[in-house]
Amino acid sequence: MTWTGVCALLPGRERTAEWSARAAAAGAAVSARVRGALRMLFRADRALLGALAWWGRRHCGCCGRASTRSASLPLPGGVGGVEGGMIGSFAAFGVDSGLAVVAVLVYRAFTFWLPLVPGVIAYFRLRRTVELWDRDRTASAAA
Repeated sequence: MTWTGVCALLPGRERTAEWSARAAAAGAAVSARVRGALRMLFRADRALLGALAWWGRRHCGCCGRASTRSASLPLPGGVGGVEGGMIGSFAAFGVDSGLAVVAVLVYRAFTFWLPLVPGVIAYFRLRRTVELWDRDRTASAAA
């Protein structure tokens, strides 16, 4: 049985069909972006090489500094380490542990997830701008 047939059997099939169409479109968009990134990678664009060199330098510098200290662990983005430390600090000051967990999770939602939304929007707008630049570059190269 096809996916369309399965959607027809489910209650609220219009909504299911709509969501499955959105999921398929999202998968196609992700696939196109990955192919674009791979083309950029294999084209050896100087901007990409510069960005990778900058990232590598920063990464190696941070890991080098962290490994020279005995109590430091290089955690990506502080995921896990920061939250645990904050919960422990709250508990040390007598805050209820359940309340401390909720407070830290709400804090994390505001500091990480809330800025993520405009960042994703800006990313897609930037991709559109870069595609326009690529079209202009290919048009000027063809002329």
